[in-house]
Amino acid sequence: MTLICAKSRYGGVRVGFSVSKKVGNSVVRNRARRRMKEAYRTVLPELSGHYSLVFVARESIARAEFQEICAQMRKLMQRAGILSR
Repeated sequence: MTLICAKSRYGGVRVGFSVSKKVGNSVVRNRARRRMKEAYRTVLPELSGHYSLVFVARESIARAEFQEICAQMRKLMQRAGILSR
C-alpha cells in the first residue's frame, strides 16, 4: 500500500481509496477497499491537522491479513507525520 498525502485548505481530513484491476476481480477489489476503510477507521481518532489522503492498494493486499493492513496504514501515516501520537 502507498499513501499520497497533501495539506488541505479545507477543514478536517478527506480520504480516498484506490484499488487497481491488477489486484483482482471486482469481488477482490471491493473486499480490499472495505478492509482499507475499516483499517482507516481504527486510526482516525489519532489524526491531527487538515489533510487530503489517498491510499493506493498494491497486489499483495489481496493476500494480506487485516492486522497487516492496519499496521501498514499506521506506519505510512507515521512516516508522513500526520498522527498526533
